[in-house]
Amino acid sequence: MDIIARAFELEAAVKQLCRKIRQFYYQVVLSGFRCPACDGPLVMVVDGLCQCQHCGDEFDPTLEFQQCTECGAKAKLKVSRYFCSGCKQEIVSKFLFDGRVYDRAYFAAKMAQSRKQKEKKRQELQQKILQDRSGSIQTEPVDRSGIADLLAAIDGLTQGIKPTLPLPVEEGFDLRRYQSHIQAHIDDFEVNLREIPAIIENPRKDLIWRFIAVIFLAHAGMVNLRQEGLEIWVTKNETNGKGQEFSDGIEEPDGFKRSVGRIET
Repeated sequence: MDIIARAFELEAAVKQLCRKIRQFYYQVVLSGFRCPACDGPLVMVVDGLCQCQHCGDEFDPTLEFQQCTECGAKAKLKVSRYFCSGCKQEIVSKFLFDGRVYDRAYFAAKMAQSRKQKEKKRQELQQKILQDRSGSIQTEPVDRSGIADLLAAIDGLTQGIKPTLPLPVEEGFDLRRYQSHIQAHIDDFEVNLREIPAIIENPRKDLIWRFIAVIFLAHAGMVNLRQEGLEIWVTKNETNGKGQEFSDGIEEPDGFKRSVGRIET
């Protein structure tokens, strides 16, 4: 005997029985009531909502037909329960099988209020960020002759590789291509930047562009860097999850850029 298959068959049979019992219950409780608009027969559509089979009018049968047993006043829906409109006592609906009915107007108002509060907080945060921002900075064009220390550091990083001068970064550098290439060759353990394969014929230029790419990736929070002498070690950033595509700025849902990541030296 396949016990698991029999169990699923039993579950399906019980669900079908419950559906039939629910339908029968609603037929019984609505059998003594007619549509107040055209005197047509009623059928339950969903919990708390019936429909006339003649005119198609839909309404809550509890609010329309049920009265308070204490004072005779009509029922009133508040949040998710019925109350007497006269003595305020709670009324248990006889038109519900095992479900619950919710006051749509109440929850719609609450949702609108919540959205309004979130928008207000977002605008306040946006205004605060704008106020905290520093003024614009005027910069002069970059003079590479004045950054001899950086050029020397790059020469040290690429020692043993035949130099080719000059190396303008903007000439043929594809950051997205290097991003995908580097991410495909790193893991949760440290990988030496030199050990990542080159993707262009010039090995020195390729290593420099790999170095520039991992700096951007670190600031974007995609990788972690550790420097040991002239060696750069790269690992995945565990907090970055599945990663993200790099662009010239990382934006939060509020529209403001952030700068994250970690570089250890």
